[in-house]
Amino acid sequence: MSKYALTAVAAKRRGIAAKATLALEFRVKVSSLPVQKVAEIHFPVTNSGVMETEAAGVATLAETPADLQCFVRGQLESLVNTVVVLNVVDADNGNTTATATFAPPSWVNDQSKDFPEGYAVDFVTNNGKKVKSITGFASVTGGDTGSKLAIAMLPDLESFRVVGSCTERDFTTKARSSEHIPGEEDGSKHVKRGRSEPGELTVSQKYVSYADGLGRIAGRSVTAMLEVEKEGKVTTERLVFGNWVPTTKPSAGDGNDHATKQAAGKYELFLAFFAS
Repeated sequence: MSKYALTAVAAKRRGIAAKATLALEFRVKVSSLPVQKVAEIHFPVTNSGVMETEAAGVATLAETPADLQCFVRGQLESLVNTVVVLNVVDADNGNTTATATFAPPSWVNDQSKDFPEGYAVDFVTNNGKKVKSITGFASVTGGDTGSKLAIAMLPDLESFRVVGSCTERDFTTKARSSEHIPGEEDGSKHVKRGRSEPGELTVSQKYVSYADGLGRIAGRSVTAMLEVEKEGKVTTERLVFGNWVPTTKPSAGDGNDHATKQAAGKYELFLAFFAS
């Protein structure tokens, strides 16, 4: 099992999905497997994509067929839902198609078709099989000029293990930062989209043993995932931090202070999946 899309929110649960989130509704999971990028898609004009593949990802996919995911790099702007259909070869060497559709969740107020860095969806093959290789585009709908997407292989969901008793979950996305250019007396006459800040993730948990939880991933490259389950009834999102390398810092404090462990570090790729 490795498709990341969440079950659609039932009509009777949309009110729950739309409520503010408590910290305790975040669940932390970690996988020892990496996120590997396979290709990027650039939109030189609307309704048209140009694909650039990455050799390492293509070779890994050929050896280990997988379900693919598609996510925004920088920004995706469109007047309609952006739909990318690929011609692919499946795990049994059959020719089929794989489709990724970018649409807003039914339970959010913003129903525009524009999405930020990291917004992600699954590619769904026509026959339900995993993908071995990509042979080209079948069609592209939407996606304004300058938009950019990427295709990646993610760890199988069954490879993730829960990190319990977490007390802190802080992160930055890899959205591009604003840069100002002064002019005359105006300190920010021009404001442009610059380079993103490094993606960072910090997670803390109660200290049980350094032999478990965050202590086991110190200095390693892993994939972390935050899941939000509201009121124990509906899971609304999965936030994936690919190729995270954390440094772990235990803290024992004094007297009756609670001992904790904190894992903090940079990551490479951010993907955010949402229930429809």
